[in-house]
This record gives sequence, C-alpha cells and structure tokens, in this order.
Amino acid sequence: MAADILGAAVRLFGEQGYDHVSMRQLAAVAGCSPANLYHHYRSKYQIFVTLIEQAMQLHLAGLEEARRTSSDPVEQLHTVFIHHLRLHMERPEVRLLSRDFHPLRGEELDRFLAERDRYEEGVREIVARGIAAGRLNPVDPKLAVIASLTACTGVDSWYRPGGELPPAEVARRIADFLLAGFGVTAASPPRPPEPNPCRVDILPALKGGDSRAARRPPGG
Repeated sequence: MAADILGAAVRLFGEQGYDHVSMRQLAAVAGCSPANLYHHYRSKYQIFVTLIEQAMQLHLAGLEEARRTSSDPVEQLHTVFIHHLRLHMERPEVRLLSRDFHPLRGEELDRFLAERDRYEEGVREIVARGIAAGRLNPVDPKLAVIASLTACTGVDSWYRPGGELPPAEVARRIADFLLAGFGVTAASPPRPPEPNPCRVDILPALKGGDSRAARRPPGG
C-alpha cells in the first residue's frame, strides 16, 4: 500500500502541483481510505520528502555505480551521464526534483542540499581526475559539471516515450554529445534499437521556476 500511495503522489504532484493536492485525493487515487493513508504517512509533507529523498538516492546510486564498474574517468563520466539521463526519462518521481521541490524546509532541505552537493562534488572529482590524466580537455570542473548535469536534468522537459528511439539509445547519444564537449569522441559504439521504442518529441522549453541556488535540482 505504501508503494501505491507514493505512486499516487507522483502522479498528482506532477499533474496538479504539491500545493493543490489533498490527502483525501491521494487516498482516492491510491485506492485506500484516508485512515489507511495516515497509517502509512503522517502528512502530505512526509510523502513529498520520501519521494524527493528517494529521487536523490537514485542519483547517488548512479555515481556509486560509475565508481564501482570502472576506474577510467571517461567511462565513469559516461556512466553518470547515462544514469542521470535515464532517471529523468524513465522515473517520474525524479522529475519532481526539476519541477516542484519548493516545499522542502528545515532539516529536510538541509539534507537534500547536502546530498545534492555530494553528488555534484563526486562528478567534479571524476572530471578533475580525467583532466589530470590527460583524458579530458582542461575545463573548469564546476562549470562543466553544472552545465552537463543541467542538460541531463532538462531532458524531462522535452522527452516523451513512444517513438523510434528507446531511452537507452537517447541517453547514449546525449551522453556522447556531452562528452564531446570534454574532448572525448566515440565514447560508446552505436547500438541497434531496443524493443518497445520510446518516442522523442521536442516540446517548448519550460519557463519560470525558482532560480536560487538552494532551490535547484542536481546540476540545475
């Protein structure tokens, strides 16, 4: 039931925004009674925090996977980009990071900022090692990482499933494009399309949003 509640929250927060969703609505979409909902979560805020923390942990898991599967900074950076892109294409709860995480406050906001910074610092460390090893062009690691991760996060503003390219191929092509900015070419060979293709549409860029550094998603 907890998973059903979180799934309902992802859907409703994405469609209506956090401020416009009630606990009664969440219970109805989750298929449970309000009493059952409160048995699992004390408040709408607790549900929201759970989703945001899970989304941030998914990003950190991608960074750890990159470190675990290769010692080469180019391969690590490629893995981070692929993972970040696919999260924002395939995991709807992750999109809350780039659309609507303003409710965070106090200890929860501090924890989110610390985890976001840890993620970005980890990616910058990979870039710095790649530069030192002569595998990447000399760049400002902080600026390059923010620009690259912002591009990865922004994929959810235009990507839509249902077309000729599967998400893995979309992510691979974008990751290779981003790595080219670091002086890397042909980071990964072309792969045949996977079954169940995902459509790629270009939609108008989203406007607005809070520009304060403390209120941005990873790389945003």
